[in-house]
Amino acid sequence: MNLRSIPVAQLLELLAVVRCGSINRAAQELNTTQPTLTRSIKRLEDRLRVPLLQRTAHGVTPSEYTKAMLPFLQSIESDFRKALAEIEAATGAGAGKICIGSTAMVANKIVPQVLARFVPRWPHLTIEFVEDRKPALLDGLRSGKYDFVMALMSPEEQARDILQQELFTDTLVVIARPGHPLTKLSSLSVRDIVQCKWILPTEGLDLRSRLENFFRNEGHDVPAFPVETTLFTAIVALVKSTDRISAIPSVVVRDELLSGELVALRGPWNFIHRSFSAYFRRGHTLSPSARELFRETRRYITELGVNVQKAAAE
Repeated sequence: MNLRSIPVAQLLELLAVVRCGSINRAAQELNTTQPTLTRSIKRLEDRLRVPLLQRTAHGVTPSEYTKAMLPFLQSIESDFRKALAEIEAATGAGAGKICIGSTAMVANKIVPQVLARFVPRWPHLTIEFVEDRKPALLDGLRSGKYDFVMALMSPEEQARDILQQELFTDTLVVIARPGHPLTKLSSLSVRDIVQCKWILPTEGLDLRSRLENFFRNEGHDVPAFPVETTLFTAIVALVKSTDRISAIPSVVVRDELLSGELVALRGPWNFIHRSFSAYFRRGHTLSPSARELFRETRRYITELGVNVQKAAAE
């Protein structure tokens, strides 16, 4: 099949019809008429030699052939929008846009600092940033919503359509307030920390699963009566003001460890660590602005790594 014989406009019209669930509503969205749009879809069906829509009493639904094409059509539409925005930004006719997503830890401690450095250099660029859980982020990446996302590394997710690039490996530290009773002991065991009151990530989060596995492998249950939260800021605040302890990525508490506001408890748990990756759509080329944002992210992480190691060692 000759690709040049298939107008991109017809593919985007098909996507609009699927999104609207009605040819009439799609025609209104596209500022055309229902007969014109119907003829366009029929020409596309003739070119592809397959039915693309199924008529129902309530409108239209995509055929199996269209369902197979939908991820690619969504990606085409997203890429065209971004390409046009880049052209407008480059010519001064408008502002470009990039969209990135990340999980909570990267969102809390890395993205704000990167954007603070990046935004002043791109004053006419619209940046959308979304924090979400990893499965939703990867679905958005596949559909073209995100330019790239940052989340925990998973070797099994090096899929046909997803490319991973490792960003950094972060150690978990067990933290307490200065003057906590455990800070007065010359050496600590896992039993010592299990007997404390804890602040734990909410069940279902990756960090919670890793801690549960650690305690289980050491022959202990999860500490009793914990406070549970998804917010790193809440964990840090509660550890500072109570005798509860927690385990948290060192990058999150880098500044507090360096300033002495928090103390890292030393014991046989220093091996706990997590690797983070940037995820990209395989075969997709980043726009110049998105590529520069990723470079800025790598630069900041490189600088941050030195301070994280220093904080964790002291």
